[in-house]
Amino acid sequence: MSGYLELWRLTKRYPVSSGDGRSGETQTVVKNFSLSIEKGEVVALIGHSGCGKSTVLSIVAGLTPSSGGGIILDDREVSGPGTDRGMVFQSPCLLPWLTALENVALAVDQVAREVPRPKRRSIAADHLEQVGLGDSLDRRPDELSAGMRQRVGIARALALSPKVLLLDEPFGMLDSLTRIELQDLLLRLWAREKKTTFLVTHDVDEAIFLSDRVVMMTDGPEAGVGKILAIPLPRPRDRRAVFEDPLFDALRRETLGFLEDEASRKAGSAEPEPPGSSCAEDSPRRATFGPSHPTALVGSGAGSGLGSWSKP
Repeated sequence: MSGYLELWRLTKRYPVSSGDGRSGETQTVVKNFSLSIEKGEVVALIGHSGCGKSTVLSIVAGLTPSSGGGIILDDREVSGPGTDRGMVFQSPCLLPWLTALENVALAVDQVAREVPRPKRRSIAADHLEQVGLGDSLDRRPDELSAGMRQRVGIARALALSPKVLLLDEPFGMLDSLTRIELQDLLLRLWAREKKTTFLVTHDVDEAIFLSDRVVMMTDGPEAGVGKILAIPLPRPRDRRAVFEDPLFDALRRETLGFLEDEASRKAGSAEPEPPGSSCAEDSPRRATFGPSHPTALVGSGAGSGLGSWSKP
C-alpha cells in the first residue's frame, strides 16, 4: 500500500467473560482490515449493524487501541488521538455551557496556542461562517437545532486543520431534509479544501453520493474488507443529476446485492438477525431538491434499484 492514509491488517479483540465470571477468552470483532486511502479521496465504509465499522474508525481516530496491525498517515505511524485527525460523531458532543464560537475555539486553541486570542476567535468564527452559522456564534447548544449542532461539530473538526476528516454516521440522527442539507454542505466543504475523508455510514445512497469509493465490510465476527466499489460519478456532484443517472442505480444495486449476500451468508451459519438489525433494510429511496425542485424520487424498496419520478 502507498496511500496517504494506510490501514494495515487492523485487528480488534475484546475479552469475553465465561459463565463462571472469569475472563480469558476473547472475541475478534475486526480481523486483518487493510485499506489504502489517497490524499484528497472520500471513502465511505458501509456494512451491517454490528460488523465493526465504527470500531475501525475509532481505531483510526486513536480512541480505541487496536489488538494488531498499524496505521500510517502521511508517511508517519500514528497511535492514540491527535490533532491530525478531526472526528465528527453521530452526536456532536458539544459542551452545553459554551457558545458555538467557544466550542469551536477549543479546537483552534489546541493547534494555534501561539496565535493571539482575538485571532483565534476570528479563525473559529470563520469556520462557523463556512458551515452557515455566522449569525449563531453566541448561541449555546440548547438554542440550536440538531442540524445546527452538527454543523458546529463539523466546524470544530475542521478548525483543527486535520490531515484527515473522520465521520462516524454524522447525519444518522437527523431528519431527511436536514440530512440532505448537510450532505450538500459536506460536498461544498470538500470542494474547497479537498480534505481526505473517511466516512462511516449505514445509508447506501449517502455512501454513493458522497464518496469516491465505497468499502463494504463482511459480517462479523472477524469482519474485514469484503468488496471495494469505485464511484465514477463526476464531481462536482449535483443531487438531481446523480439520482437521475442510470449509473447510480447500477452502483446501488451492486452495493445492496453485496449486503444482502452477506446477510444470507450469515443467516445460513447462525440464527437470523431480528428485523431491522441489518443495513440492507435500507429505507425507500428519497431525494428532495428544495422549493425550486419539489420532486421526490420514490423507490419500491431496498434492493430493488427501481424508482419512478412522482410529485409529492
